[in-house]
Amino acid sequence: MPIADAQLIINELRRQTTPRPITEVMEETKITETDRAREETIIDEEVVRELTEIAEILNYYPVSNYDTGAYKITQVWWGSQEEYNEGLAPLAAFETNKNTEQTLAKLKHVRDKWRGIKLYIITNNKEEEKQIQKALKIIPRTKE
Repeated sequence: MPIADAQLIINELRRQTTPRPITEVMEETKITETDRAREETIIDEEVVRELTEIAEILNYYPVSNYDTGAYKITQVWWGSQEEYNEGLAPLAAFETNKNTEQTLAKLKHVRDKWRGIKLYIITNNKEEEKQIQKALKIIPRTKE
């Protein structure tokens, strides 16, 4: 059981004067997970739109949901459409983080396929950011 579900159940049980059956509490969790998934999809679509706009401003050729054969990558940038059509290596790959392990696996696959490519992970969750930094042994910059 995910930690978030367990915390939801515990908090709900503490809040109730008369405990409800666990099945009712879990039904609320399913609705919450559905809403969360819908929200993530909206955020992903917004990120892709913004990345596409940035790529076009910088005169790159963006390809969204690029299929590498093993994984689909949120967005990959080539220097031009000709480079893409000729099958040359892209310049950058962007992946939105839904699952840290899966995101890192996708980007490792991309790096193995195209050495020298710049890799970017997009996340809006501080806890996931910490997991990524720990996995990559990144030392965050301190603001002075």
